[in-house]
Amino acid sequence: MVSMAFTVKARSCAFLMNNNATVNTLLQAKNISVWRGDNILIDNVSFSLSAGSVTQVLGPNGSGKTTLLRIICGIGLADEGQIFWRDNDTQSNRELFHQELLYIGHKAGISSALTPMENLSIHRGLHGSVDGGARDNGARDSGARDNGAPTSAPTPTTDEARNENKSRSTDKTVSTDLALAKDVSAMQIQQVLDELGIGDKAQVTCNKLSAGQQRRVALAKLKLQKATLWVLDEPLTSLDKAGQAWVTELLLAHVQAGGAVMFTTHTPLEVEDGLVQLLELGK
Repeated sequence: MVSMAFTVKARSCAFLMNNNATVNTLLQAKNISVWRGDNILIDNVSFSLSAGSVTQVLGPNGSGKTTLLRIICGIGLADEGQIFWRDNDTQSNRELFHQELLYIGHKAGISSALTPMENLSIHRGLHGSVDGGARDNGARDSGARDNGAPTSAPTPTTDEARNENKSRSTDKTVSTDLALAKDVSAMQIQQVLDELGIGDKAQVTCNKLSAGQQRRVALAKLKLQKATLWVLDEPLTSLDKAGQAWVTELLLAHVQAGGAVMFTTHTPLEVEDGLVQLLELGK
């Protein structure tokens, strides 16, 4: 594996700390409770995330940390309580919320039968990174139908022929633009994989990669998808010190730019005191 060397730079946390005069609240959780049979797993938890904030969810095994993260993302449901994003209920505005959300779970969340390049290309496509919509062919059905009876196509006028040629030219331009966008996307993915030290594994199926390399493939999404809120479940799992430093540096840059992060980890982040807000479960 290609080694990486990163130094986590100390940053002033003045921008990151809550200030009542300038707080931009992004996410609010109100009175979240989850039951497992007769036992309560998460008991009436409320909190908020503001722009530029980092929140770590703490608690012993089985205290509901992963469950809470999944509820925030809409993957799981709470028995009681609500989640709001920019003052809108996330259950009623799921699409808008998910456009600004990036969730990476405890598992890598990649297909072992695909290569890193294929996995990340699919991820970018699903999140609209390659812009291109299906064209509407309905307008092309110029062969008139009267009461369901087919008629012969009329001889096109000069204007109609010109418009038809223009339409074909547009189709070719769209196809060219899409191909170019895919090439650019592949180059960007390769750059991130190189940065992560696994650029030489871009075309190797993920089932041949180590756990740490698979985790790096998943974490590449942090640089390939634009999202305001990052929800990360054990993002440092299986990473060496260099990989942990890369994630930490990226996290700090994200919140400094006005994003928000909520995460769990058993490996402490090497950041200055007071930067990370703590939310403890199972007390």
